[in-house]
Amino acid sequence: MLFRFAADELPRQLETYERIYANIVTVTSHTPFELPSSMQHLTLPIEYEGMYVGNYLQSIRYADEQIGFFIQELKNRGIYDESLIVILGDHSGMHGTLVTEEDQQLLSDFLGHDYSLKDQFTIPLIFTGGNLFEEKEMTRLGGQTDIMPTVLALLGIEHNAPVMGHNLFEYKKNLLGMRYYMPGGSYIQSEQLYKAPGAKLPGVLHDLKTMDERKKNSDAKKHHKDTETLMNYADTLLTDYMKD
Repeated sequence: MLFRFAADELPRQLETYERIYANIVTVTSHTPFELPSSMQHLTLPIEYEGMYVGNYLQSIRYADEQIGFFIQELKNRGIYDESLIVILGDHSGMHGTLVTEEDQQLLSDFLGHDYSLKDQFTIPLIFTGGNLFEEKEMTRLGGQTDIMPTVLALLGIEHNAPVMGHNLFEYKKNLLGMRYYMPGGSYIQSEQLYKAPGAKLPGVLHDLKTMDERKKNSDAKKHHKDTETLMNYADTLLTDYMKD
């Protein structure tokens, strides 16, 4: 229903405005991932039935189908060739107490390794649109703060406003601070993932490629300090908006 509404609304908006920005948030692909049986079209092994992992796969399949419908509608209405479409996940697909030990085992069997923090924070970011790109897949560390600078660059828009983040097509290395899904002071860097100490658990440093634990070194200390600087800068940028 959401994408049908959007596909009908965009042409009406374009009758008034030369250019528009639309932000569409999918809800089906969010916890608890429960769909009516009539909308579950994946044939999964019996052990996935009624499990959180199985529900997740069914809901993501449905969301993927609806995004495909929306893009096809844009093509049918002659809008796609003039569009830049950005598809992203805003955080990990599965996390928290709803992931049971049985789900963890299913994930391990599915992935071929234990479901790690790296897996949780590896989310899709897709850019598409008519005549804009050749099909290409890139593996690059980035975060939500990098999306706006990347989109502005793709659209050829120059600006003087202070912003966080980088154009992902230009930067191969990155540093992402975190203080929501991991304790404040945590970071993900091109070679390291650091989970800062929490109320009950000590801090731990991981090799980002293998997720093996590492001893804290001078690089980790520098990244931690740089993360605090970035977080303080972000707070400064938001101060005026928070006052309003």
